[in-house]
Parts: sequence; structure tokens; C-alpha cells
Amino acid sequence: MFTMKLACYILIFTLSVTFAQSPKFSPKCLASLQNLFKEQNHNPQVQNILKLQGKLTLHRLAWASMYNSENDRNFKLENKIDGILEEMNSNKDPKFLAAKKVYAKNKLSRTGLARVLPYLKDVLNAQTKIQDPALRKKYMLQDADLKLLAILAEKEAKKNGDTYDHKLFKDKNSTNSILNFTTIINSSMRDRPINAETKKKFSHQIEKLSTQLHAEIQSLLLAQDCEVPQAKSCNPNSQKPVLEDSLISFLTSLDGFNKHKSLKYGDFWLHVNKKYVDPKQIKPRYEKMVFKKPKKKSLTEQEVVYFDHLATSVIDRYPYFVSKDELLDDKELLLSLSQALDKEDQNFDYKGTKYYRNYSA
Repeated sequence: MFTMKLACYILIFTLSVTFAQSPKFSPKCLASLQNLFKEQNHNPQVQNILKLQGKLTLHRLAWASMYNSENDRNFKLENKIDGILEEMNSNKDPKFLAAKKVYAKNKLSRTGLARVLPYLKDVLNAQTKIQDPALRKKYMLQDADLKLLAILAEKEAKKNGDTYDHKLFKDKNSTNSILNFTTIINSSMRDRPINAETKKKFSHQIEKLSTQLHAEIQSLLLAQDCEVPQAKSCNPNSQKPVLEDSLISFLTSLDGFNKHKSLKYGDFWLHVNKKYVDPKQIKPRYEKMVFKKPKKKSLTEQEVVYFDHLATSVIDRYPYFVSKDELLDDKELLLSLSQALDKEDQNFDYKGTKYYRNYSA
């Protein structure tokens, strides 16, 4: 039993490193993958893998950060991170302090989140208190998630000094259209309660996305004649080995590959439950009043000729006021002008207003 568990743990560790380091993938497989990613930037399957990883990372981050925030209707990701950083004040690691400094000036930015989260990942994961290895691999933040956040931060521009432009734009031609997970989580959770239903919603999405991602990665590897390692069960509840750590690490090491094509505004959102509505703020509903426009009465052939004649007569006298078509569309105006001309009056009534030549009385 011990030997079986040890073999399984070794296999999972082997899969968590990059393709280049893994003895499970041949040089031919690596070369095939490199050509695929470099030459087919818009390959639908390749882009879908990145999109699925993005969705999975977003929901894992939301699930982990909200796990101990029950009934918080004012949840903000940066507040959660600030709380964890306060608990880590004793950490004097220069790299951690440098990341903390960047984050302090860029709490809403892609860069700030990508820099500081590697140091908070274990704390966030520990708060969930999940012990099962298979569930930990599925639900908790992994190296692939950190790599995905680094991809989002790659093109975030500096505004001045150490401040990054965190805005999220709709225009996909702008680098600001690259997804900002802090913005998405905060806006999605505004006025929504964090409760068992919220966590269940996130759990369902994580299960679904994890399964889809594994299947898509395995399909890609098989299409490139790469062997897909099959794990032996460590326990009855174990899942297939997770390959996203290796693949996303491989992607981030490539130059010239469009990693952001499927990670822009509108490509995906956070799946959440319904907004909380204070009963005191609910206003009574009223039925919408619908006004039907009266149907135009169809004219007889004689009436068509008659109105056409009147319009022609008016236009012959005053061709510069209105057009013939306007007169035919407004029978009331046509009749008023025609009667005034017949009586040689200098004024006429139209819709209750008296007009004299070209001005109202």
C-alpha cells in the first residue's frame, strides 16, 4: 500500500513540472507542440485551453478568497488580500517585501495581483481546510493559476512611476481589454451575499471547468502524437492527473504566441448567484402602459386622386414651404392649407395653432 501511494505521488510530482523537464514526453512531442503554438496562434483548440484555464483560475481565486467571508455583502478582493498581508508582517523575505510594495500601489491592477498571489496561495488554500489530495488539486490554486495571472499582467502598462493602468476596456484592440480578475470579482459580487449557495455555484463551475480542461489538454496531446500518462489511483476518490501546470508553464515560456486572444473583455465572466435585494428597497410594480398607434385608414382610389390634386395645388402656390410627400403624409395640414388658399386667407389653423404665412400667431 505504501509503495502504491509513493508511486502515485511521484507521478503527480513529475506531471507538475514543465514539459521540457518531464521524461514522459519525447523530444518529438515537444517539437510538435512548439511548432503548433508558434505557428497556429489562432488554433481554436489551443485558444480554448487558455480560455478554460482562465475561467478555472477566476473561479478558483473567487472560491478560495471568499471561503471564510460568510454573509459579507461588501466583499472586495483587495480587502481580503490586505488582511492576509497584515498577518504576514513577520515575513522579511526581500522578494516578498518587493511584491508587497508593488501591490500596495496597485491593489486593483493585474500586475499587483500577479506579483503578490504566489506568496498568499498557500494561506488561501489552507483556509479551505481540504485534506483530500485529489480535491486539493482540483479546487485549490495551483501553479497554472499563478502562470495565468502572470499572462494577464504581461501587457499592463505603467501610468507613472510604479503605478499600473488597471482599467478594463471593452475595445478588444486595446491592451486594457485584457481581463482584470480583481475588477471582475469585485463587480460580480457587489450586493451579492456570500453563503452556501455561492460556494456551491463556484464548486459546480470548478468541477465542470476542470473536467473540460483535462479533456481538452489530453485531446491536444494525443493529436500531436504525445503519450498521455495514466495515473494509478492513490485512493478510490482520485482523479486523472492534472496536466494544466505543465502546459501553461510551457505556454508562458514561448515567444511570439498570442496568449491573450481569448483572455479579453467579454470572453468569460464569474458565475455567481442572484443579487441580494433589501425588501425595504423593493418598489411596487406597475403594469407598463402600451399605447397602440391608430391604424392608417386605407384610401379609396377616388380619395387618392383627390388628395393628390390638393397637394399639387398647394405646391404650385408655395413650392418652398413643404414637399408634396409631406403634405400627403399629413392630411390635416394639407386640408388646412388648401382651404386657406381657396378662401384667399393669409392665415390657417393647424393642430389648434393659428399660423400666418411662415410664422405662428
